[in-house]
Amino acid sequence: MNRRDRLDILTIIKRITFIFIGVSAVCSLGVLILWVFGIPGTQNEYARGWELGLYTLFHYVVGSVIFLVTYVIGILISKRFQRMRHFNLVTISIFWIFFLYSAFNMLRSFYIMFSAS
Repeated sequence: MNRRDRLDILTIIKRITFIFIGVSAVCSLGVLILWVFGIPGTQNEYARGWELGLYTLFHYVVGSVIFLVTYVIGILISKRFQRMRHFNLVTISIFWIFFLYSAFNMLRSFYIMFSAS
């Protein structure tokens, strides 16, 4: 695999991740709005799972917006300074760790909510 092939693969990964961040942030914002309407009336295990889901969705939306802004700033900086070219790879790597953590927390919140019923 030569250098050009690696650069093409990295470009594809960057574009797919950028699109995924945007789409998942918009979807999460929609789910967050619907999630707020399900406010539980009592403080029980279901409410604890619901609260974990609310915080996870909120933090994911805010984190995704921060990652998008950081990604765009990284693109602008890397066009000017070639040494900063790999900054977006670090940003993408951190995003995927953040996404996996958020997905794990959402699964945990569903588990708590459904095990309480």
